Amino acid sequence: MNDTFSIVAPVMPRRRVDPFWVKLAVAGVLMATLACAFATFVVNAQRTADTRRAALEAQIRAQGQARAMQLAAQAQAAAMDQQARANVGAALVRARAVLSSHGSLVGAGPNELSRSQPSLVFVDGPSTAPSIISVLAAGSTWGAATMAPSGACYWIRLDADGATSYGTGESCTGRAALAAADPSW
Repeated sequence: MNDTFSIVAPVMPRRRVDPFWVKLAVAGVLMATLACAFATFVVNAQRTADTRRAALEAQIRAQGQARAMQLAAQAQAAAMDQQARANVGAALVRARAVLSSHGSLVGAGPNELSRSQPSLVFVDGPSTAPSIISVLAAGSTWGAATMAPSGACYWIRLDADGATSYGTGESCTGRAALAAADPSW
């Protein structure tokens, strides 16, 4: 026998990985990956929905503003058209005054009306603005027309018997106004 001293390390048993824990770890990683993928999908879907909603709200807001501007422009045009109708109505008042004082409409021409109403311009040609009134005194009928800012031409016709007719048309002259046949505008 040999008396030499030797230490031999005992063989350590190899540790074996428990298959249950491996399966559990793989399942955990898989669940975490699925949860992250689902969370990413939800966040992206929400961002897309927010972008679409913001675009739709901006479109609705723009449509509302456009409609408000359109209504304001229509109201302004209606107010300006009202001024044109008032101006031609003032010419009618002057023509009626001439009819009642002279018994004829012959004295209700552009020159005579210009002297009695200096704030308006009376012409025998076409009207091009609300303050320019085209007038025609033709015997027993009198016609006046004025162009409104909206492009409408307002007519008034006065007969020697005092009957008044109204109308609108494209031609904006006193002669065209003699075709007025409606009881109001």
